[in-house]
Amino acid sequence: MSGRSALAGALVVATGAFIAALVVRPHDQGPALDAFVLFLGFLGLVVTTRMTSQAFPGSVGQFEDALRVRPQPPPRLPDLERLERTVEMATQSAFDVYYRLRPPLREIALARLAPRGLDLEDERARELLGEDVWTIVRPEATRPKDHFAPGAKLETISAAVAALEEL
Repeated sequence: MSGRSALAGALVVATGAFIAALVVRPHDQGPALDAFVLFLGFLGLVVTTRMTSQAFPGSVGQFEDALRVRPQPPPRLPDLERLERTVEMATQSAFDVYYRLRPPLREIALARLAPRGLDLEDERARELLGEDVWTIVRPEATRPKDHFAPGAKLETISAAVAALEEL
């Protein structure tokens, strides 16, 4: 049964019910007329909705598309977040450069120098690492006297990481 014939059938049944209500209770037409007008309004809404959905076929798909749950980005690695915080803190104070940033950079520098048979004590290590890395990882570095002194510049840290990556 097509949509038009279903609507026509519903209209015929509703009209028949309205006529039957008028025949059974001829002096009480108000409720029957109210129900019939309400049903005609409902059919009008159904017809308008169908016509609108046929006129704009993509709109329902776009609405459903907007309601779809989008996949969440993968969670960030905790170690990466910790290193980002370390770098951020190292730009703030000399304390954080020495106690937080220096140990992981020393570890990376030692791992990069080990295949060459070098240690941080070797003079050649300073040449290979470059001044940006060396200022942070040098063995003779001492604990800062003023913990609140300015930290390393972000450009220096970035250059040190780039130099370690190239090594």
